[in-house]
Amino acid sequence: WERQSSGGYSPVTASLAAAGCAIRLFTTMELANGDPLLLFSYGSAMLLNLSVLFQILYFGTQIEKKSLVTLFLADVQSTDDTDEMMEGAKLEVEMAPMLNANSAIEA
Repeated sequence: WERQSSGGYSPVTASLAAAGCAIRLFTTMELANGDPLLLFSYGSAMLLNLSVLFQILYFGTQIEKKSLVTLFLADVQSTDDTDEMMEGAKLEVEMAPMLNANSAIEA
């Protein structure tokens, strides 16, 4: 909340998590005879997931001025920053065997 940014959080993940909690609430009512402890825990989790989703949508649309489509497609679209991070990660993976061999020689 303090940074006022949607950051790297995924609205798709937050939506799916909230939907999963809603399904758990329904099945708890149907199969567990409305166990209060389960209802409370799944209800709390759903509220927290919805609050994360609300923050992503609010800061993404109001502060960062992105469209809802852009926010939801951010998970599948590549950006220059993401490409650079992936290249750096590939380089680290490629160099790992060499680094391990050098440390074995020194030991």
